[in-house]
Amino acid sequence: MIEPLPPRGPILPHDAKPLGEFVDRIWRGETDWCTQHGPAIVQWTLGRPSYVWRALGDSNVRIDAGMRMNGTFRYATPQGVLIHGVLDLRPEDVLFERCATPVALPRDHLVPLFDVFAADESLKSDLQRKAVAVALCGLLTNQEVMHDGRQFSFGERSGAGFVAALRNNGEDYLDYAWNPEKISQQDYEAARAHLERLGCRLMNDHGAV
Repeated sequence: MIEPLPPRGPILPHDAKPLGEFVDRIWRGETDWCTQHGPAIVQWTLGRPSYVWRALGDSNVRIDAGMRMNGTFRYATPQGVLIHGVLDLRPEDVLFERCATPVALPRDHLVPLFDVFAADESLKSDLQRKAVAVALCGLLTNQEVMHDGRQFSFGERSGAGFVAALRNNGEDYLDYAWNPEKISQQDYEAARAHLERLGCRLMNDHGAV
């Protein structure tokens, strides 16, 4: 999940000229700057909005939101619900306009295994705990999984995207890939038990996990 960030680069007026541009597909100039839109501040990275502070959301609530891989912006409610939207940048403010929650999809070659996992209510229930989801991602990352006579190859991104798709709550692979969270052995064992119960065999030795 994108955490609140400090602004990077100078804070300019809303109508300021960009501090850089692509020339022959190579970026020239400053990579980061911000623009002020009344009470809201927009972070620009390589010429595109990447983060916003104090955007005006539903019920006149001010929110901070970060851009995701699909181009939408996202923030989490105090209850942990992920809200996606698009930005309407105006001179006097920035409006956060809600949009449909994007659906994460597994890589095509993993769909047969994904369908088995997604049909298992016990696994889906356990994956509501983020720690178990992170543990499952750790087990699948850079792994070869045998199931029903077929072998499925996972990398860093595909394993993370697979777990995000199973959770189906607006997350994407960046919520799991290269995750620094420390996960307990108990959570790893819970994830491993689901894999074994579903008839999966891990071909690579990941040591302690």
